[in-house]
Amino acid sequence: MPDALIQHPFMSQSGLAASRDEDFVRAMLAFELALAETQEAEGAIPADVSRRMRACLESHDFDPSAIAEGVASGGNAAIPFVKAGRAVLPDDLKPYWHLGATSQDVVDSALMILLMPRLERLDALLARCRRAALPLMEAHARTPMVGRTLMQQALPITFGVKVAHWALGLEQSRRRLATLAEPGLPVQFGGAVGCIPAGRLWGSPSWTASPSVWTSRRRCCHGIPTVSPSMLCRRPSMARPGPPRSWRWTCR
Repeated sequence: MPDALIQHPFMSQSGLAASRDEDFVRAMLAFELALAETQEAEGAIPADVSRRMRACLESHDFDPSAIAEGVASGGNAAIPFVKAGRAVLPDDLKPYWHLGATSQDVVDSALMILLMPRLERLDALLARCRRAALPLMEAHARTPMVGRTLMQQALPITFGVKVAHWALGLEQSRRRLATLAEPGLPVQFGGAVGCIPAGRLWGSPSWTASPSVWTSRRRCCHGIPTVSPSMLCRRPSMARPGPPRSWRWTCR
């Protein structure tokens, strides 16, 4: 799980700083603890389990390099992370750790947790660029320049028109981003075969029900990289059958 897997060469410095291995590990932990809290609230696990689990794991110093070494054997970072977390817990809590979840639930949801704070910064960047384009567009409304088609010189245009197209694209991207961010990014939880064996969990105040998981149907999040190429979105993986549910992170 090297940093390069969750970083992009065109990300901002703040984005790079928030996409380290340590951040990904903490995001996986946030998913697991939220899952335990929700299961406890729904009566799927005994009372006080989630609090004790949080007390054990939030202060634990996970070793990202050891987790990274375990990726080769399991194919993802969640498997060695879950194993490391279970080793820290007392025996009576071990059965409730990662209950009903599968590794893709952890990895996908952790990536969404990392992206959540980036959306606000991206919105601010798009708005700033659009504002900068408007006076430039007006100042060069009559400034002629070469128009091109297929990289060849064509009819003349004005630089103001070119900037206007930039500004329009920036605003369209900003509005698309808002439609993705407003309902909250999706939490993946389908279980090993996509049918949520852990039972009904949609009563959580932090998660709201969505009609299907997105292990193989990525429409709920695939628009993020089209808004900005520097945003990260995982590629689709193996499809999972069944009539599952997923949730969205609505807490900010």
